[in-house]
Amino acid sequence: MQFTEVATIEKTFERSKAENLGISRNFLRQRCIDGSLKSVRAGSKYLIFWPNLISLIQNGDMPEVPEQDSGKIRRISG
Repeated sequence: MQFTEVATIEKTFERSKAENLGISRNFLRQRCIDGSLKSVRAGSKYLIFWPNLISLIQNGDMPEVPEQDSGKIRRISG
């Protein structure tokens, strides 16, 4: 199967599966959303540059997840 350097989440997942990287679609989607995997949004799809994914895996550049205020009641200013 021929793969390109820039692909959608689905195609990137298929390539990572073919290369036995053990990465899920959800991992790719979440990393695109949080910005730790540099990608370009084209309409409703993310386009991923393969070397960016390899760099993320090799370097482990994962942003820290900020603490959320879930479960707390707060006043909404009117």
